[in-house]
Amino acid sequence: MDLQADAMSLAGGGPMGLELEDVRVTYPDGDRRLTALAGVTLRVAPGELVSVLGPSGSGKSSLLAVAGLLLTPDGGRVRIGGVEAAGLRGGARDRLRRERIGFVFQQANLLPSLTALDQLLLSAHIRGESVRSARGRAERLLERVGLAARRDRRPHQLSGGERQRVGIARALLGRPRVLLLDEPTSALDHERGVDVVELIRAVTAEHGVASLLVTHDQAHARRADRAVVLRDGGLC
Repeated sequence: MDLQADAMSLAGGGPMGLELEDVRVTYPDGDRRLTALAGVTLRVAPGELVSVLGPSGSGKSSLLAVAGLLLTPDGGRVRIGGVEAAGLRGGARDRLRRERIGFVFQQANLLPSLTALDQLLLSAHIRGESVRSARGRAERLLERVGLAARRDRRPHQLSGGERQRVGIARALLGRPRVLLLDEPTSALDHERGVDVVELIRAVTAEHGVASLLVTHDQAHARRADRAVVLRDGGLC
């Protein structure tokens, strides 16, 4: 299946993006509980990039953790690609995360001994996909993010922006329904940050993924299709 067909298959069949409904998260704090998310409802459609702004402690990390199935909320519903995650346990939850969610972090977290291409192929191997079947798709993704000529370079031979582009390609390799991005431009200067956000917006539309971008930079947030602000655990 080529990249265009991948995108069509992801975008079809009704609402298949990210859906959070009345999500509540609290943490123990002595004899009381602190509220991290206070009934958050947020829907991100396939092909849509939504940015999340908010001060430190507003609940952004908890929001991403819930959306990425890394944290089970105290209440509310989470749907990933149309699948209700609340009732899933153990291996089924892990499988949904592995098969339908892509992550891009503040740092690309690339292995220093591997080339850009091998970073992607290793992620395919970890998911249980054969390297042979993944190679063509990995090469096309590196070409899409502008790194076809640098696919044999190791991380120390790449700029910070290029390393993040490898991370984006790696996240897309598994054909996710949802793409979660945690401050992916925080270590970049403004110009390179703009390039990365523009790339994220483009591949979000092309691949039909529902993308949620947490950022502290209002200029980057405005480049998304929609921006929301999280404050004191609630959207405002």
